[in-house]
Amino acid sequence: MKNNRIPLVVGVTGHRDLRDEDLPRLRSIVGKIFTDLKAAYPDGPMILLSALAEGADRLAAHVAVEQGMDLIVPLPMPLEDYRTDFKTVESRGEFAELLKKAKEVFVAPHVPEIEPVEPGRDKSRSWFYARVGHYIVKHSHFLLALWDGDPAEKTGGTSQVVRQKREKLPYAHRSDWAILDPNQSDVIFHVVTPRQSNPDLPGAFEIRKIYANTSGAEGGRESRQ
Repeated sequence: MKNNRIPLVVGVTGHRDLRDEDLPRLRSIVGKIFTDLKAAYPDGPMILLSALAEGADRLAAHVAVEQGMDLIVPLPMPLEDYRTDFKTVESRGEFAELLKKAKEVFVAPHVPEIEPVEPGRDKSRSWFYARVGHYIVKHSHFLLALWDGDPAEKTGGTSQVVRQKREKLPYAHRSDWAILDPNQSDVIFHVVTPRQSNPDLPGAFEIRKIYANTSGAEGGRESRQ
């Protein structure tokens, strides 16, 4: 921490298959969310947690770096293995450039609660993405979700990460940096985001604030901007 000031941490999750024509608008929306948070909480530095997957993770990382935020990169798996998920030279180059701008880079730790424990069972790559999603949820005050809203729960997918934050599942509970009032903390900024596989989306580009559950019931209250 700089000068003993507690940082405000924003995590990001979202789709990889963003549409090229939407990128400028999404960057503007994400930039405004970050700017508004800085204005609301001016006393400490802001950090972005991003795994730097293609699409939403990188878009948010670029905006954060432009705004002078610290970029911290938890990886789902060791670096050389992770790089194989990026098939083009351009994608690998963008990943490398963002890594150079990161303040910290590390592999997210093992999470027994969400990973297979059967002896000899091989974990698919999705389990490693679930691991890093869990880490981001656990260590962020706010979650930025560039998401189409599809609730289909895929291991390690955006919907699962949002649900962890929204329902405050036991293994996603964060108690280490309780610097915000409970009514302000654990907010999801859901930017309704079209994607290549779901382009015709009602309410596209709305910002929906989802407040994490505090009552023990499923879900959490939602407001729209």
